[in-house]
Amino acid sequence: MSHLEGEATGWYMVGSNGMWHGGIHITSTTTPWCALSGKAASELLDFPVPYKGEQSVRCMADGEVVAYRICRDYLTVPWETGPLSVSGSFVLVRHYIQPGEKKENGLHFYTLYMHLAPYSAYVSSENETHWIVNDKLPVLRPEWTPDASAENRNKYRVTTIPKDSRIEWDATEASRSATGPKERRYGLVTFRGLSDKAKAKGTKTSLVEGQQYWILTDRDNLVPSSGGAARPSWWAHLLPPYAEPMQFDKVICPTPYPISAGDSIGHLGYFQVPKDGGYDSRYQVHIECLSADDSLPAFLKNPEKVGESTPLYLKCPSGLPLFSKDLHTNTMVSAGKVTQGEAILKLSQVKTELDAQKQEYWFLPYANGYVPKSNKSAEALSQYDLEKLGFTTTVDEAPSFDHLDGTTSPKGVVRSILNRLLDASSADTRLTHRAVPHNYQRLLNRIDSSVSPYSSQEYLSAIHNPSYRDVNNKMIVKHPSEWYHKKDTSIWQSFLNKLTSDAPEWREYCEDYLDKMVWMQDASKLKLGSSLWHMHPVVFLNAMKANLCACNRDITLDELKKFVSGVNSNVLTSYLTELNAGFKRFGINKCREKAHFLAQVLHESGNFRFTKEINGEHASYAPWYGRGLIQITLKANYQKYGSYIQEDVTSSDAARNKLVALPHSVLSAFWYFEVSRKLASIAEEDDFIKITAVINGGFNGYNDRLTIFNHAVIALGANHLNKKSLDDAFIFEQSSVYQNKIYSLAWGLWHDPSSNRSGTDKNREEALKGYKRAKELIVASPFPVSTSHKKIYGIEYINVLGFVNHRIEALQ
Repeated sequence: MSHLEGEATGWYMVGSNGMWHGGIHITSTTTPWCALSGKAASELLDFPVPYKGEQSVRCMADGEVVAYRICRDYLTVPWETGPLSVSGSFVLVRHYIQPGEKKENGLHFYTLYMHLAPYSAYVSSENETHWIVNDKLPVLRPEWTPDASAENRNKYRVTTIPKDSRIEWDATEASRSATGPKERRYGLVTFRGLSDKAKAKGTKTSLVEGQQYWILTDRDNLVPSSGGAARPSWWAHLLPPYAEPMQFDKVICPTPYPISAGDSIGHLGYFQVPKDGGYDSRYQVHIECLSADDSLPAFLKNPEKVGESTPLYLKCPSGLPLFSKDLHTNTMVSAGKVTQGEAILKLSQVKTELDAQKQEYWFLPYANGYVPKSNKSAEALSQYDLEKLGFTTTVDEAPSFDHLDGTTSPKGVVRSILNRLLDASSADTRLTHRAVPHNYQRLLNRIDSSVSPYSSQEYLSAIHNPSYRDVNNKMIVKHPSEWYHKKDTSIWQSFLNKLTSDAPEWREYCEDYLDKMVWMQDASKLKLGSSLWHMHPVVFLNAMKANLCACNRDITLDELKKFVSGVNSNVLTSYLTELNAGFKRFGINKCREKAHFLAQVLHESGNFRFTKEINGEHASYAPWYGRGLIQITLKANYQKYGSYIQEDVTSSDAARNKLVALPHSVLSAFWYFEVSRKLASIAEEDDFIKITAVINGGFNGYNDRLTIFNHAVIALGANHLNKKSLDDAFIFEQSSVYQNKIYSLAWGLWHDPSSNRSGTDKNREEALKGYKRAKELIVASPFPVSTSHKKIYGIEYINVLGFVNHRIEALQ
């Protein structure tokens, strides 16, 4: 949200011109890397240094494309200084969320991305057969038979194709295209060597020029060799071999097809904004979140009480009696004060403490006091308790889109906003804001008195008060849509008629603009209607983050900060780039699998602090001591990693130390996790115990890894993929280690109260579970006689059964 505060226009609900504005703007002012210069002559004059579209606007949630308009070029609208360019391209994505079991309690909603760069801004790839690989990608042998099996895919994987490799591929040949695991698109491509750019970086590859291989071809993985920004990923379904062709310059409702969160939507379009005597220029996208679902108000109430047993928030009203802790007696005593003002806290950030009677208390940092959990006035809330979290609805059957024209007394949505802001400011306990409620009440009184004329700017300043922005952003308004109503409808007439006498050139511009932009009536099969619910797209979707989790998209810096503490933002950013690249490269796409990987690497590296084994130079196995985030150790592993990446990491200290720095510190961890130890499939099964055992060989640091994992699950919205966790813990009997005699022995050893092994809580019952299971497995399948003197955890194989029997007897 802080990023959006840099935008001077495009405010939610009421724009800077006093008109209805149902969405937000993202422009080249704050996000130049998403802008893409096209071929309009005026672009070169306005922006002599072209924007290259380094990054795309991304889809905000999993859904399906249900409507689009792809304009071949920018449209022009007449203005007194000459025609102005504007983009009419858009895509509409439909989403569905169902937190509970009943379909009628779910919600259908849409995200609209308007004013995207037109077709002409992209280098044409029609009939394109020569491409540049846009990222490192897994390579499969040509004899691979595409299917949905990840095991099948891994069997045929040979290496990776470097970024900036040149390939030849004709997407129109059905025999050279296929759908693989997780509905990803693959192509049988011909490797044509490395580009000059790749060669200049010293990139090496074992791929053979002229040889065919299967690689991923969807999303942004390939760009035409003639150059240019990556085209929107959703366009791929409108090109061969798909049956429905792309159509231009009109509204199309295709057969709905899927699009994932994080997929590229497009780039910011060029937009010339008229002003008296001239114009301003920028690149922008207008984003809305809409719903035609009549059940939306009920949805906000969380009718099935979903998440009630796993709340994420604590809502504290004003007037809660506070307690303080007597450190000498460990008792809670009345602090003689109460909470001031309402607060909503994240439960993950609220500490819980016990008093001498083992009663639980929450510590409220904003109030510097404790509240007993037994006080039901402090309410634990699910993320789906949206109404209790502050989301409100209002309906405005507005007679005009112009809400602040300076003469007609503002009613409807403006009055609703001011009433909400009056309530919020009246509950504000800050001394510096004591006069604010009086100002809101004064403006409401002026509305009641129909004062005219009035200052539109005065109302705008009050509405967009930064201190209460969250109140506005949680308002959901049913309002006529500007994309539905044409220029001759009554809702536009009062605005346009006023322009006839005051500014005829503005009327001509507005009418022509509306003719070119309005689109909803041409998408009638969607049955959207003329009036829709409008939600702030960022705030509403963020509230849905368990369903809009970190699956199939990059992890954000804000999310990483939630479970990685004490690390500089610049350091986190550098690691985050490589982590997100690794997740894509190795096919770790689900949010919970990412949490499993991160829990292990963060523990092993001490939150990215250590990429080299402490005192490793003095180890008996030096120079092959631990390096990288997962501490790759021993010569054989270095050799295997070097063979995999086709680089020298063995010949010298300098070569080995590549694993200490980016990108290899991260890449080696992914290699170890996915290629060497095949842990991605175990992560998909949510087997935290097995992953830890394989990474560590035992359970050193188990509790720390688990704490990191649980925090990562919350930050990445990964609770919905839970398969084995019970109250933030994992059950030994449900893990595949229960079928492994060595890891069962380890479970017993690490939990044994008499053991000096650290990392887990000492627990007699858990130790007995491990030892008893190890005994069962050893009796059923004894250790080989030929290796009877080999040791595991310091115990010779020949002595393990006797040791286990001794510990069982002692613990019982």
